[in-house]
Amino acid sequence: MSMTSEQTLWRRMRFTPVSDALRGRLTGRLDVDQLIAEARLPAGPAQRVREVVHRTRLWRGEKIDVAHELIAHFRDGLDHEVPVEELVSSFGDAKQAARLIRRAKKRNRPWPWHVARAMSLAVCVLVGVYVVASLLLMLDRPAVTVDYVTQLNERAMAVPEEDRAWPIYREVLLSGVLRDGIDPITVRRQGRSRSVIRAGEPGWDEAVAFLHDRREALDMIREAAAKPGLGLPIGYVRDFTGLDREALYGPDHGGLSRPSEGKANVSYVDQLADESIVNVILPHLGYMRMMARLLSADTEQAWEQGDHERVLVNLSTMFGLARHSRETPIVLNSLMAVSIISIAQQQVADLLHRDAQRWSRAELAKLAHLLAGVDPLVQPAFEGERMFMYDWLQRFYSQRGFVTRDGLRFFHTAEFHGPHREDTRPYAWAISTAGLPLANILMASRSEVKREYDELMTILEAESAMPYWERMHRSPTDEAVEALVTDTFRGIRYLPIAIFMPALTASLGTRDRVLALRDALHVVIAMELHHRDHGEYPADLASLSPRYLPTPPVDHSTGDPLRVRYTDDGDFILYGLGHNGEDNGGTLSDDGRNRWPGVSNTGDWVLYPPVIRPVQAEDDPQS
Repeated sequence: MSMTSEQTLWRRMRFTPVSDALRGRLTGRLDVDQLIAEARLPAGPAQRVREVVHRTRLWRGEKIDVAHELIAHFRDGLDHEVPVEELVSSFGDAKQAARLIRRAKKRNRPWPWHVARAMSLAVCVLVGVYVVASLLLMLDRPAVTVDYVTQLNERAMAVPEEDRAWPIYREVLLSGVLRDGIDPITVRRQGRSRSVIRAGEPGWDEAVAFLHDRREALDMIREAAAKPGLGLPIGYVRDFTGLDREALYGPDHGGLSRPSEGKANVSYVDQLADESIVNVILPHLGYMRMMARLLSADTEQAWEQGDHERVLVNLSTMFGLARHSRETPIVLNSLMAVSIISIAQQQVADLLHRDAQRWSRAELAKLAHLLAGVDPLVQPAFEGERMFMYDWLQRFYSQRGFVTRDGLRFFHTAEFHGPHREDTRPYAWAISTAGLPLANILMASRSEVKREYDELMTILEAESAMPYWERMHRSPTDEAVEALVTDTFRGIRYLPIAIFMPALTASLGTRDRVLALRDALHVVIAMELHHRDHGEYPADLASLSPRYLPTPPVDHSTGDPLRVRYTDDGDFILYGLGHNGEDNGGTLSDDGRNRWPGVSNTGDWVLYPPVIRPVQAEDDPQS
């Protein structure tokens, strides 16, 4: 390449360092070709210098240094009158020389460059490993090997056909008597939702007519509740067919189906979501509560008519409804059973308070015996909760314990798009694939998540055996879950638990409040019997034991003896100290938020007499 000693303006600008340009000087001093031209070497040495310099692939400043050194080398040979051909041939291979020079120059670069280069190489290696890991993990898929829905239905399927209550309940639903609801037998009370109407309240005549039209249905409900088991296997919408579907959803049920049902080419992710135990439905539970309220209204009418036998039968029927509701071992079913028992117990409290003397000793004995059977009906069932988590894990992880691409998409589908609606946007596939190795790095393996979950459930089951007063202010389960969720690292590592672990301890508190009211009702019955025998109530509750009660009654909020205060009108109040542990003489909280027989944050825990709020007027703005 021939080169004049003059540079064009553009070339000078091109080869001027930034530092020189900032000082307003266009030096062009990084122009290797210009430097070689100005050295005026013979063509052979000049070409060899140019070739070696360009082969080094160094920074431009380094190339200038190399050019200076090579020019000096050849100039020194020429000064000693070494022939040009000999100078060029003795220099050796240009490619090899460039490689050696490049290596030496790079070794002499500053240490920050070496650190940056090492980091760049490390990043490249990590990216390569990440890509390979993504490709390998893409081959893993969730394998659904356990049918947990079948396990949930083991109790229902074990009930002999002749002992199943569901066919009778189904006939009640098919008759249509509950299809339009039960509003005529309910009222809205001040400060709370709707509850069963009482005799004499607005709308009572309409309620009586409503009950009269449902006499046959009530007889069928009583017959069904006396059966040993419900015998209704739960499942997905598609699993309720024929008469079951018509009974639960009405005659116009043709549109009920799984969203993916009947579609061609259903994706595997949609299949995972479709058949997840999370999507199991429990449409019968709402009807069970409606039947309980229908029975409660009929009990009110029976009390007004003096039909105590029907009162006791209806109460026993409500207990049967509760027993059938909890046949599936899921906490939601257990809570429905607790709700039905609560309806029955609150009505018992109301009837005892209105006129306890109307009950015969034999009837009070039957009532006490019925209440004694509450315990097994209100214990929460945690087996189903374990199945929910185990089923989710088998749909999220592979059998080898790795997070899968289909599992991530299943989680995204179920959590953010609802069941059976996979996100099919193109970038969703790319994100789930690219995030797969990161998910496996950050999240615990399937076995680790299962072990952590089992430990929490073990704590919960141990807590369920604790008396209420030992955990009212401190829940070991809540503390363990909170410690996991508030720890960012563990919260991400055990993300399935942090997201799906429900507040199961709340079910324990609901149970304990029902048991506290049950115990108080036993005390009320014992007080009535004592009054009949001695003409007065006992001086203290401890004296009721052992003749009327097997053991002295306990305040479930403290573990101390239950308290009683006699009123000027000859009545009495049974109460515990509640959350604050202070004795306020049986005074309810006046914060407006107390819902009998719940425990308020202030005031005493009044269990008896019942607190029946007045009916809220229809034109009340709060209604």
